[in-house]
Amino acid sequence: MIDPEEVLAKQNGNYHGVTGISETGSLVAISEHNGRVALFGESGSSSYISAPTSRSVSHIHISEDGPKGVLAFMDGGIVMGFGDGETWTHQYNGLWDIAPVHDLSGACVCTRPREGPGTIRYVKGNEEMWGQPLEDAVGERVSASQDAGGVAVATGHYRLDEDPLSRFGTPGILFYEWGEQEWSKETEEDVIGLVFDSDNDRVTAGLDDGSIVSYSLDGEVLTNENGVRKATDKLWSGQNEGGFLSVSEDHTSIVSHTLGVLRCFDTRGNLQWKANIEGMSRDERSVQVDKTGDRVLVTTIDEHAYLVERGDCVWEESYPGGPVWGSLSTDGSTWCIADEDLDTQITTLNVYRDPEHGG
Repeated sequence: MIDPEEVLAKQNGNYHGVTGISETGSLVAISEHNGRVALFGESGSSSYISAPTSRSVSHIHISEDGPKGVLAFMDGGIVMGFGDGETWTHQYNGLWDIAPVHDLSGACVCTRPREGPGTIRYVKGNEEMWGQPLEDAVGERVSASQDAGGVAVATGHYRLDEDPLSRFGTPGILFYEWGEQEWSKETEEDVIGLVFDSDNDRVTAGLDDGSIVSYSLDGEVLTNENGVRKATDKLWSGQNEGGFLSVSEDHTSIVSHTLGVLRCFDTRGNLQWKANIEGMSRDERSVQVDKTGDRVLVTTIDEHAYLVERGDCVWEESYPGGPVWGSLSTDGSTWCIADEDLDTQITTLNVYRDPEHGG
């Protein structure tokens, strides 16, 4: 087990708990209940980003280069960016997930409105570059190449009223190149996890039944099933290994946490490592992956946090009293934990650094 340094500790009754962290961990962010996002530098100095909403932020992506970032507010339907003294905002009903471009100058946005089908859009700064209706589904997850030239969208059934059993449409995966749909695949279950590996032209999907399946976007490939060779665009699949999916910064390592097992695959389906982690993670944002998939931070609904390195748990902590959120730096050296005490209504932000980890 490692013995990390605690480099920052902050408490505030206005913190909401959603966090973000930069490439090397020199910049940390936490949401506030009033719509602001607090930023902390290495010295502990603070600054704030204000959004045109009083809702709390749901997605935080930040870079120490600027600083700059992209934020999303699911409750307010807002995606916004900041950097170089400027901000930009767009508002979409039912905003559900975002995939920022590499330089954080824009983002792909999928929507999941309360009723009816959703949309997929790409915004850059103040301009909407393109947008398409999903027609027969809602957006569940979006994954994009670094420049958003290729965009994959995971979709699910849509609803026409508040009845959870009134499901319509066809779930699956849609793929776009520069705003034009180029490929699609229907699935029986809603797709709730998605990874687009642009270097190898493949998408990997986690389905609502816990299964995982990977497809080729570059035509059919020959596979051998029970001694029979056939052409298919399905590359590999597995049961009870999918669901929500998290991905490394380089989009070549996929991590899932199902039935108490944390698994890391490459996009070819090869198991890199696995670890037993008790408890359940809320969603894919509760499983944070470093650049290569070697280090993973997991926060669970039973108020625990774990740092796993290639299958070995190297750090863990319990935070009794309320929900726990966390973020892991791209180089894997630094992580932050937000722990909300439901009795006192105080949230504590702790930032830890492993001085022996070179990133």
